[in-house]
Amino acid sequence: MMLKIILYAYSNRTYSSRQIAKQLTENILFMWLSGEQQPYFRTINRFRSERMKDVIYETFFSIVDLLREEGYVKVRGEYLLKFSINNLKTEKMLTR
Repeated sequence: MMLKIILYAYSNRTYSSRQIAKQLTENILFMWLSGEQQPYFRTINRFRSERMKDVIYETFFSIVDLLREEGYVKVRGEYLLKFSINNLKTEKMLTR
């Protein structure tokens, strides 16, 4: 459940654990993905930093690449995706 909400949040450009926790109480799509569970923002942050630290970036970009290949996401030219988690920054170049 945590991975689903984090990946969905990233796809909506929501990276803050506090903002993700807020979306879980206000946004019906987040509520549905979480099964109406509302983890505390520290739980979300701990999950990202401890359990998913090494694989979350690659998982996110693999899903974006798959969606692009299947035609669900259109990328024109080259885009540089940047996001930050717990002050760690990463960059990934997507090309068409």
